[in-house]
Amino acid sequence: MQPTITRLAVALSACGLLSVAQAQSAPEFKFSGFGTVAAVHSSEDQADFVGSAFQPKGAGVSDDWSFAPDTKLGGQLSAVFSPSWSAVVQLVSQQNHDNSWRPHVEWANLKWQATPELALRVGRTALPVFQLSETRLVGYANTMVRPAPEIYRILPVTSNDGADLAWRRDFGSFKNTVQAFAGRTKADLPTGTIESDRSWGLADTVEIGDLSLRLGYSSFNVKIDADGVNTLNAGIAAFGSAAAPIPSVAARAAVLADRYRTEDMATRVLALGFSYDPGQWFVSGEAMRFDTESVLADTTGWQLVGGWRFGTLTPYLGYARIKADVNEEAAFAATGSAPLDGAAAAVVGGINRTLQVLNGSQKTATVGLRWDFMRNTALKLQWDRTNVDKGSYGRFTNYQPGFEPGAKVDLFSVAVDFVF
Repeated sequence: MQPTITRLAVALSACGLLSVAQAQSAPEFKFSGFGTVAAVHSSEDQADFVGSAFQPKGAGVSDDWSFAPDTKLGGQLSAVFSPSWSAVVQLVSQQNHDNSWRPHVEWANLKWQATPELALRVGRTALPVFQLSETRLVGYANTMVRPAPEIYRILPVTSNDGADLAWRRDFGSFKNTVQAFAGRTKADLPTGTIESDRSWGLADTVEIGDLSLRLGYSSFNVKIDADGVNTLNAGIAAFGSAAAPIPSVAARAAVLADRYRTEDMATRVLALGFSYDPGQWFVSGEAMRFDTESVLADTTGWQLVGGWRFGTLTPYLGYARIKADVNEEAAFAATGSAPLDGAAAAVVGGINRTLQVLNGSQKTATVGLRWDFMRNTALKLQWDRTNVDKGSYGRFTNYQPGFEPGAKVDLFSVAVDFVF
């Protein structure tokens, strides 16, 4: 896939340069940017609330008030070479996996507008899985301080290295947009990496007046290389080796190794979304189904947000839910001998602990106020009450020994979003 994409990118670039030469005019450049300065307080002092799975720390046990989860700065340079050819590069600075704030390339692609209705982009583009894929990092473009973690933490990767194709067509009173993508992606975690190859997806968006409807399906082949899951894999492998003389136990170990593998994880995401915005008020919703065959559990997430506009003030309410279908591994006796029985218990305990940490279930109620107090700038105040499911660790991180599954957590956020 990657060599093919590279050759295609080179060919398109050559065509783009030829088009520019034929146009006999200088490219038109435009620079724009966005940013958020936000502080978050968490009532939970035994775990951290973070903005994504790639952040090493946040509000809670690490800092009483933290700027890390939501603060970011982005810049975008666009170039138009001709009516058919353009390019864009977007850099974003936010807290990275290593606690640095080095900018990373979020977008870098070349676009060919083949016809008024059909466009092809090659390079790094937004991963079009979510309703807010193009704007999830641009706080000013969204009503809430952040997209609901109950949806957007299911698949935290934001960009795709490959190609996407968009076809837009008006049919009488409604507009239809079909978007397809293919490629791969890789991102750094605080304790390792997550990557996917052979990624592809298809989404259809229908706009009828003030109503927008979206349906999407995506497929990924995921690999996680991180400390916690690597330790678990090593433990299962060691147990399998020790149990080799006992066929029935060795077979059970092989089943565990396959069931909780962290490579070649076939993953599918079905996404539904809608938005209705007649102007004075709005309501939107989104739902996801995440299916996989791995240590990651099948998961369902959804959210609903609504608000009313009073001049420059927009109070809003939201509710979100994520439910992971976690079935704990049952204990089993290995041979009746203490060493192998103890090893079997340790393996099962490690699996169940990993399932709890990676596949949290929770629900969050949100109350917020947005104030567009000056041009291209908005102040947001938001309170979230998160109820973690009984026996679950939720979508937090940096758990301490004192953290209690099933906790109730209050988050207070103050954010200033801007675009320029």
